[in-house]
Amino acid sequence: VLEALRFLLKNTGKSGYINEGQARGIGGSGMHGHGYAAMFLAEVYGMTAESEEFNTEELKEKLTAAIRVIEHAQCPNGGWNYEPNPSYDEGSVTVTQIQALRAARNAGIKVNIKCIDKAVEYINKSTDASGQTRYSLTSGGHTSFALTAAGMSVMNFLGQYNTEKVKKGVDWLSKQ
Repeated sequence: VLEALRFLLKNTGKSGYINEGQARGIGGSGMHGHGYAAMFLAEVYGMTAESEEFNTEELKEKLTAAIRVIEHAQCPNGGWNYEPNPSYDEGSVTVTQIQALRAARNAGIKVNIKCIDKAVEYINKSTDASGQTRYSLTSGGHTSFALTAAGMSVMNFLGQYNTEKVKKGVDWLSKQ
């Protein structure tokens, strides 16, 4: 864990983007990696009051910068793109950013609540009347078991346990 932390701190760019300098990041999506890396930093920060093995102030500064990248990269419709560019949205990228925002907030990092509210709205709009979540709010696209499971999981993560769409999504998943 310490080696992973050091690697991420070393590879966090000045802007706070954890995939800076990568051509669409490893695996083809810089924001997927950024979201998971920011979530990891938030979890470590939340579990560590102070440490002799690493600089907790540096961790807080880089985590805060990473969260600001996420906030600024949110599309007007509430989703996120493969890169920190708010011109397109994709469901799985959106889920990773929501998880990072929530983890950071849980760890005591200030997160813009409007950003989280827009993300909830995005997942709600991406979920059809049957409870299935589609690939993108902008382009529509397919629905799948994995996208629906991720959408319903993140809604629960955000405290949206008993909404009609979550109930329908969970029912649809259980029937599959």
